[in-house]
Amino acid sequence: MIAEGVEALTMARLARECDAAVGAVYRYLPGKSALLGGLQLRSVRVLADLVELRVAGIADPIERIQLAFGTWSVFSLESPALFRLIDDSLSDPRHIWTRMIATRSSSSYFRCSGAAPS
Repeated sequence: MIAEGVEALTMARLARECDAAVGAVYRYLPGKSALLGGLQLRSVRVLADLVELRVAGIADPIERIQLAFGTWSVFSLESPALFRLIDDSLSDPRHIWTRMIATRSSSSYFRCSGAAPS
């Protein structure tokens, strides 16, 4: 699905790839928007961790900013699927807002092994 993009993701396909019933998937996810929102938020966390790692120990604020912005380019090359999820959220943030409104707990969203990046 990564190569095909988020358009290829359906709740039925997710259930099939996780060897679960579609109804079981809906027990933990209200819909595709909630799933994408969760994945996008996790992608942002991965990027934020990468930025923190790259700027750690750098005292000069200008250099920190340059490294932080440069990390976006590195992230796009090293993690293109996660980059696309963030990029999609910038152009269409409904997935993030839908998930945030649907629930405050993210722990039940990714019970299927491999459904979300670690």
